[in-house]
Amino acid sequence: MLRIVRGTPYLPITFPAGTDLTGCTVYVTVKPAELVDPTDLTDTNAVVKGKLVVASQPANLRVLIPLTFPATTIDFDDDFKFDVVIKDSGGLPHSWTEGARPCKLLPNVTQDTDL
Repeated sequence: MLRIVRGTPYLPITFPAGTDLTGCTVYVTVKPAELVDPTDLTDTNAVVKGKLVVASQPANLRVLIPLTFPATTIDFDDDFKFDVVIKDSGGLPHSWTEGARPCKLLPNVTQDTDL
């Protein structure tokens, strides 16, 4: 199960051999499980979002997707689902995770980043 600590700056993903990422945009979205609705084409319920435009094929097919946490309040006891969608260079979306998968969000403890 994917685990994300609130405030984590990047999500590393290694794609399988044969995946052509050149010119693609990779999206990551995490939502509370009860708010995942296949008919809702917006991400207004997302508590974590990520987007990376891939200009050229990355070494070892590994990318770091920058994450944002738009939700000001997260109930860490909730169940969450995430997915990864790749929009190819022609603009067509493909679900890399083949739908929504379970995810765990964890609170960050340290608040002082100047340590």
